[in-house]
Amino acid sequence: METAKHIIIVFALVLFSTEAAISEESRISNTRQASCVVQITVDSQIMPLDPEIITALVHSSDVMGKAARKILDAPPENNGIRVETNKPTYSLTSPASPRNIGIWTFEIKVGLAENVKPAANEFLSNIISNIVQNFYNAYENNQRQIEMQLRDAQNLHIMGSLSYYA
Repeated sequence: METAKHIIIVFALVLFSTEAAISEESRISNTRQASCVVQITVDSQIMPLDPEIITALVHSSDVMGKAARKILDAPPENNGIRVETNKPTYSLTSPASPRNIGIWTFEIKVGLAENVKPAANEFLSNIISNIVQNFYNAYENNQRQIEMQLRDAQNLHIMGSLSYYA
């Protein structure tokens, strides 16, 4: 009896998972073109950016390549995948502020040929998610480096104090 309950539960989970996968596939937007305006607020003293870095990030294997493989089931080098960015522009959020916090603004346009899965909206959304993830990862790495430098400085201070008393 106990085994029968486990088999029914496993069967129900498999059936539910299969239905979710099928419904996920059927929810493709059937779009060949998509575009959006992206704004990135950044303190340029902490993370200096320029138009070339932003464009390279969008077209990188970690952003566009990852999205192409995940959403379109295609390599990013596929000639049927076109991703364009206009030149990013920068404006300060508050020119009177002593900090250099500004906003980078640019547009991303996606075009998919007939030989590519028609999921331009999903592809573009995943590109944006990958950009956010890359900035988050950069922030985390920067935070770890700062914490290590702080610990090293504290250790040097302690060691310097100890040698002073020796």
